[in-house]
Amino acid sequence: MSGFMQDSLAVSLLRFFLGLPRGVVALSALGALSESLFCTALAPQLPALDRALGLSHELSGFLVAGYSLGYWLGVIPAYQFLAWKSARVVAFLAMCCIAFASILFAIGFDFWLLFLARVLAGFGSVVIYAAVLGAAEAAVGSADRGAAIGTVYAGAAAGSAFGPVVGSLAIPFGRPTLFVALAVVQIAVGLLLVAMPARDVVPQLNLARLRRCLKDGMVWIGLWVSSFPGFAIGVLTVSGSYQLDLLGAEPWLIASAFSGIALLDLGLSPLIGQMSDRIGRRFPLLIAFGAASFALLLIVLVQLKLTTAVLIAVVGALLLAVGGPGLAMVGDRVERRGGDVGEATLLMNFFYGPTAALGAISAGLVHGAHGAESSFLILNAITFVSLILMARILKPAQL
Repeated sequence: MSGFMQDSLAVSLLRFFLGLPRGVVALSALGALSESLFCTALAPQLPALDRALGLSHELSGFLVAGYSLGYWLGVIPAYQFLAWKSARVVAFLAMCCIAFASILFAIGFDFWLLFLARVLAGFGSVVIYAAVLGAAEAAVGSADRGAAIGTVYAGAAAGSAFGPVVGSLAIPFGRPTLFVALAVVQIAVGLLLVAMPARDVVPQLNLARLRRCLKDGMVWIGLWVSSFPGFAIGVLTVSGSYQLDLLGAEPWLIASAFSGIALLDLGLSPLIGQMSDRIGRRFPLLIAFGAASFALLLIVLVQLKLTTAVLIAVVGALLLAVGGPGLAMVGDRVERRGGDVGEATLLMNFFYGPTAALGAISAGLVHGAHGAESSFLILNAITFVSLILMARILKPAQL
């Protein structure tokens, strides 16, 4: 009887916590963390998967791109699901989709099963982000909206930092063991998500207004800047992991490079974002693009495994940091046309997926034909061209 009462008390306390606004925000962040563990676990495994399954550089590029393609396919359905069911139900179903993807990845014995797992995970990712962000915002109200969103993104960043560690552990302990365990964790988080208070989160989207926004040239510039991080991470995941493997890096060092991206981004993104708010978008973007271009050149010139790992982390973090100002540029222009941040985010998500997929696929094709140096040089050229465009198009006080 005592044990039953203790269990009942624990359940009651859990329900009470989940009913609090802070409890909803914390659980939303946990959902984001659980999703991003899968997303970022691939890089340290790519060379090992290549040797085990006979993947080429080209197929590895498509495998990395699978997540981004799924993400793109889920952008519009995510909003439709939220109009159909409450955020907690949508979050639970999305987490189940991601858990199923983890199981598929655990048992995948060929490219197509692994690719399908990545597509399903990407689809579930964009749906769960729409649900948990909506739930967190609805729980705290407009006064604490920024803090709630920041907490959810912090959860995603923590998962992004630990995901490569999961990927590296899958090599000695076995992919089935690690990813089935991950799926169990994700299902448990999904059950917690469905225990959140029922709140309807119905995004208000005006597609006609969005089409009008796309006639604004500055919206396209902002969409490129906000989507370019996906392109860059796709290139770094494919060519970076293979290059480190070629230089003799152990899986833990490959994982450290990609964990380093997330850890550095925790400091760089807020800094670049605050600078862009205070002094305009131009100067912070020039700094980030310029420093990333220089670091990419060093990757090609200085081919040492530890140096390359550090430089990959630096480049990835710098180019991730431009996403915030890019989204702010889109948001500024959309709001001038009567839209809101939600519509700006939808535009960004819709263009982010294909751009990220293009980065991974092009890296696989170029790397397979001409080597990692050519892949990094192309990314460097695009980064430098983006730098020149920002310098010419954006005025010092513009946006």
